[in-house]
Amino acid sequence: MTADADADDADAPAPGRPPRRRRRAPWILAAIVLYLAASAAAGVGVAHLAADYRQQLLDARAVTDAEQSAVDAAVAASADLAARIQEQRTAYRDAADLWQRAEASSASFHAEDTVPAVSAPNPGGDSFPGGEADARALLDGIGGGAVRIVYDGGPQNCGFAAASQAYSRALGGCYDSDFRNSVFLAWDRGATRADVWPIFVHEAMHWYQWDRYATLFAAATASGFGPDAYRAQIESDASCRAVSQHGVPASAYDASTAPCDVADWSDGWLPAQLAGLGIPVAAPDPEAYEVEAVTRP
Repeated sequence: MTADADADDADAPAPGRPPRRRRRAPWILAAIVLYLAASAAAGVGVAHLAADYRQQLLDARAVTDAEQSAVDAAVAASADLAARIQEQRTAYRDAADLWQRAEASSASFHAEDTVPAVSAPNPGGDSFPGGEADARALLDGIGGGAVRIVYDGGPQNCGFAAASQAYSRALGGCYDSDFRNSVFLAWDRGATRADVWPIFVHEAMHWYQWDRYATLFAAATASGFGPDAYRAQIESDASCRAVSQHGVPASAYDASTAPCDVADWSDGWLPAQLAGLGIPVAAPDPEAYEVEAVTRP
C-alpha cells in the first residue's frame, strides 16, 4: 500500500460507521435570510415611493377654496331646485285632485232632481200673473226646460220669508240648490205681473248660475270658501244678467236686496270675481306649476 493510499484510507469511514457529511446548511440559510431582508427593505422602499407619488397626485388634484365654494353652491342650488320641484309637483297634484272632486260633485248635482213639497200656500195665488207662457219660454231659452215654478209662501221660499218681514207688501223668490230644478216664487195679494216678473227672472238666473257654474261652486267649497264669501257677487250677477240678457229694467232691482250695481258686467264677470277671491275656476294647467320655463317645439 502507498502513502497516498494510506491517507485516503485514513479519511475513509471505518467499517460500519456512516459516511461523514459536510455542514454547509447554516451558511445557506443565512444567505437566504439576508436576501429576504434585502428584498423586504427594497419592497418597503418601493411602497414608500408609491405612497409619495399617490399623495403628489392627490395634491395636484386638490381644489382651491374658490373651486370648493363653487361646488358647494352648485350642490346647494341643486338641492333647492329638487325641493322646489317636489313642492310644485305636490301643489299640482293637490290642485288636480281638488278639481276632480269638484267635477264629481257637479256631476252628482246635475244628476239629482228632488221635488220640494210646498211649505205654505202663496198668498197671491197658485199661478203666474198673466200665465206662465213667457216664463216657460225664458226657461227653455236658458236650457231650463225641466225647471218647475213652485208657488210657495212659506219658509222654504227664502226670499219671500225675508221680504215679509221687511216690506208691507212682499214679493220674493228663492233658488235652493238642494232642489236643482225648482224656482220658488210668492207675492202678496195685489201684486201685478210687472211686480213679479223681475223676481222670477232673477231666480231663473240663479238656476242658470248653478247649471253652468256648479263645478266652480264645488271648488269654492273644497277650497274653504262658504257661500257667504261670494254671495254678493252671485246676487249682482243674477240681476245684471237679467238686465243685460233678458231686458229687465235695472230700476226694477234698485229697491231690492240684489241691485244690478256692476257697470262693466259681462257674461264672464262672475267666474272672474270667483277667481279674484282665490277660487279655482278651471282645471290646473301643468305649465303653471313648472319650476323653470320649458322650451317646447
